[in-house]
Amino acid sequence: MRYKSIEIYYDVSAIPGIDKDDLGAALNFRNAAMERVERALEEAGEGKWTGAEIGGNFETGEAEVNFGFQVQDFDRAEAIVRWAVADTPYDCIREITRHEDDEDFTR
Repeated sequence: MRYKSIEIYYDVSAIPGIDKDDLGAALNFRNAAMERVERALEEAGEGKWTGAEIGGNFETGEAEVNFGFQVQDFDRAEAIVRWAVADTPYDCIREITRHEDDEDFTR
């Protein structure tokens, strides 16, 4: 079985109302965004939470937060994510990445 996952990334400096150095507020934002997206993916039967991080963007060095989900269909999952955050403070997603592997590591 192929393992598919997506990761949703936010630049801390782009999060509305949060100072780029306030990592505690960035974590609260990440957790709230993650819960909203998780609820939408689970209700659609499309995704299962796999993890979350805070760190630095490898290219820019700027602070970022991210979270990921195992998914069945990339296009459908991304559409659900974008729908879930549309017209909310969480719609400032920098990028959504896709990962695919031949093995299912969740067993």
